Amino acid sequence: MLPTTRLVFVLFAMVLLAAVAQSQVNTTLCGPRVRRAYSKLSMAERDTLKLAFELAMQLGHHHRFVAVHQHPPNEYEAHSCMLVYWHRRFLWGYENMLRSLGDDFQCITIPFWDYTAASSNYLDPNIPCASMAECNPVLPDYGASSSINVDSNSSTFILGGSTTAAGETVNADYCVRDPDQPATRSFCQSEDAFQTNTCLGCIPRGDWTAAQVTTDMTLVSISNQVFAPTMSVFTQNIMYKVHPKVHANLNGAMSTMASPADPVFFFHHAMMDALWSIYYKCQAQGAMLSDSRVFPPSDWNLFNRRVCGPAVAIAKSSSPRFTISKNNMSMLYVNGTTGAATFDVGDPRSPLAPFFASTPTTYTSYGRYPASAGISYDFAGTGLDILFNECSSWLTSATVSSSTAASFLDARYDGGRRNNKPKTRGPSKAVATQIDAMQRMYAHARKYVKSDRKAREYVEMMMCVHRNECLGGVFDYAATFKRSFKLHLS
Repeated sequence: MLPTTRLVFVLFAMVLLAAVAQSQVNTTLCGPRVRRAYSKLSMAERDTLKLAFELAMQLGHHHRFVAVHQHPPNEYEAHSCMLVYWHRRFLWGYENMLRSLGDDFQCITIPFWDYTAASSNYLDPNIPCASMAECNPVLPDYGASSSINVDSNSSTFILGGSTTAAGETVNADYCVRDPDQPATRSFCQSEDAFQTNTCLGCIPRGDWTAAQVTTDMTLVSISNQVFAPTMSVFTQNIMYKVHPKVHANLNGAMSTMASPADPVFFFHHAMMDALWSIYYKCQAQGAMLSDSRVFPPSDWNLFNRRVCGPAVAIAKSSSPRFTISKNNMSMLYVNGTTGAATFDVGDPRSPLAPFFASTPTTYTSYGRYPASAGISYDFAGTGLDILFNECSSWLTSATVSSSTAASFLDARYDGGRRNNKPKTRGPSKAVATQIDAMQRMYAHARKYVKSDRKAREYVEMMMCVHRNECLGGVFDYAATFKRSFKLHLS
């Protein structure tokens, strides 16, 4: 009989070879993995994706990914300076899992949720939408939170947990089970529920019809977040602006560390990953690994009052930091029965190993996707296209639009009420309108402000004031959300 260490090595080699072989098959049949905006998927592609999420839940894979995200040492790193690094691997592994579910799913890529389209639709007077559930197809396609197709018998749900650790309490307006939306019908809240056939079969959610489209989702704010001088600043921008706003606005499971319970989590983080790819192309192209634009451990220090490194009880200056040579991520597999978490998700002892075997375990491997991944983004037809192609110069480039900044803003305000004009098709026109308005506002700001950076900030500030005074106001995070996401905003 083989010694334990040799057996583990042999098993790992077998898993890795199988994963590589499957990857080669997928690449041959499907071509490179190109992630597109959800709105650009065909109806057939959307239906296939929904069925894949449902099958992942029925096979027990989905709730195991949720447990990985919830585990405190994993979560500590995932929501500190390594936010986008950690989630890039997590997203890649989940996508691998979806592609492994059968021939019908082998070419799936997880689409990104284009907030710039949602904000453009929200601000365009010709498209009467008043919430995140109405201004983009993602949420209605995944059951939203309509009072028609919900189970409202309870408002509190426990997600995750084991015999040694309590699950996370989720307060929700609804537990959505839409018979017409496969991804909402088979959710399982824990390993115990899966093994005992007591799954919820619905997803705890907030009232998505009340979820605001915030200023952080506008092109100018996204631009200010992405075009940062260092990776540290970029990460902080994302962490404190658009990333938590989406989680908080949707509420329910999405406002907790059990957020991957909801399939829309993966579209949200595909968007975060897409923004990182724009940052890298525009701000860090050709930079060395040690460059602060790529991986700057020297200037991250305490981040969100957390040490940028392994989880510690108290953040102290003497606590360990990430370095170029010691940067293995904490993405431990969590045994949903015992609560034990002692090995990586890609370890052959992990049920998730086949999905992570091809993914590196070091943070420094993720500044860009490894060439073997074949993953890229297609921003055509979205507001992100101009950011990707023109980088920070987009505010001064020539665009074609029939509207003006004044009409763009004024038409949405009518005596303090939203102006609901007949809806017209053409989100690309709405995006062009927003681009034109932002460029005009920037040009106006530069007449009074010498600093390019300040002018960009003033445009974002004007949009925030407009949101606050004309479109229903802005909001603070709920105390429960701050505790769950451990946000320290002061």
